[in-house]
Amino acid sequence: MNNRLYVISLIFFISIPACGQAYGPEGMFGGRINPDSTYTINIPQDTSPNPARGESVLQHPRPDYDPQPISVGSFNLYPSLETGATYDSNIFATKNNAQSDGVFDARPILVANSNWDRNALSLVTFGDFNYYDKNTSENNNDAAVQAQGRIDVMEQTWIALRGGYQNLIEQRGLPADVAATTPTTFSVYSGGISAYRGVGIINAQIDYDWRRLDYGNTSSPAGTLDTSTETRDEQTLKTKIGYDLTQNLKPYIQVSLNKRDYDSNPTRNSHGYEADAGFDADFGGIVFLNAYAGWLAQNYYNFGSNEINDGFDFGGRAVWNITGLTSIVAEASRTIEEDPLSSFNSFMATGGSLTLTHELRRNVLIEGDLSYTHDSFQGAGTTGQNYPSAGGGVRWLINQHFYTDLMYNYQEATPDIYMRNIVSLRLNMQL
Repeated sequence: MNNRLYVISLIFFISIPACGQAYGPEGMFGGRINPDSTYTINIPQDTSPNPARGESVLQHPRPDYDPQPISVGSFNLYPSLETGATYDSNIFATKNNAQSDGVFDARPILVANSNWDRNALSLVTFGDFNYYDKNTSENNNDAAVQAQGRIDVMEQTWIALRGGYQNLIEQRGLPADVAATTPTTFSVYSGGISAYRGVGIINAQIDYDWRRLDYGNTSSPAGTLDTSTETRDEQTLKTKIGYDLTQNLKPYIQVSLNKRDYDSNPTRNSHGYEADAGFDADFGGIVFLNAYAGWLAQNYYNFGSNEINDGFDFGGRAVWNITGLTSIVAEASRTIEEDPLSSFNSFMATGGSLTLTHELRRNVLIEGDLSYTHDSFQGAGTTGQNYPSAGGGVRWLINQHFYTDLMYNYQEATPDIYMRNIVSLRLNMQL
């Protein structure tokens, strides 16, 4: 069973792309973090021991090294613990007077998947505990729990429910970072429902998601900083209609509506949409492509200056299995993100990543990755920032219970904002 990928997905924020969004690592060490510092959690079910079409080399099952579940009643449990040490050359992501430090971390994870013949229920809970050697004020603890269930109504018809909670910090160097003297903490509550129906070669899915981001006070060089003006509710309603033209070509259209409401900052309230047409394609079992294009817009009707942020929408994901041992995965996306503590109403984030994974041996994987994001800010004037990064690493699968990673990442923010080098060594233990 190919469950090792799930552990990777939690630690490095792998996600299944939603309409207009494809953030997340596409390998072991690469990818792009969500601009608002939140986790995007996907909970896959137990999979077949045989490789599936569309899987990259990283996702291939490895029966001699993949963890075996602990069976408890009607559930399969996958507990694991990752520990490691990281060197960061610029922990505060600053232009001048960069401070380096060592970080020791521990990440316990528990995944539970039902093994029923019909319907499904999954749960994941994990923590991310980080301790700094010199700058102990940066010590932080993240935690998250996510549950989702699926009710199989009939053939090609199902309903899914999901809910979760995350306790997080704003990542240093991202647009949401307010440069506080201690990490800015916030909570995320989420819930949603989906319904899917397939009739022959036509299928339709509708999704509703609600998310609440809850902020409080944090410390800054000027004293206490009230970040509660960032507290908001976000609602999204998405509809997707697909048509299976052939087994290997499946076009679709999708429309997403959203509403963002702030508790105490009504000038930031907005509503928006994304409208796209796209397709899923399988080119001979070697190249797999999902691509879409359309238009997206967000209307900040109370802001008073440059109220509407809109533009051409595009994105997708491509997998190219060059050989049975080498894969290239590319992703791209464009989204409109919030910027509630500046003079800008929002920013449009455009970017992508490219990841090369090679199976040097059955139990040794090497990876190289590149990513780039451009943030275009709009409101009282306009400006832009760029976030290029590059890195890679090696993973040694020791046995079914242990693997270790050695990785390097170079990050930069331009024009002339910061540079940082990050080196990590980690050991993962799984029952």
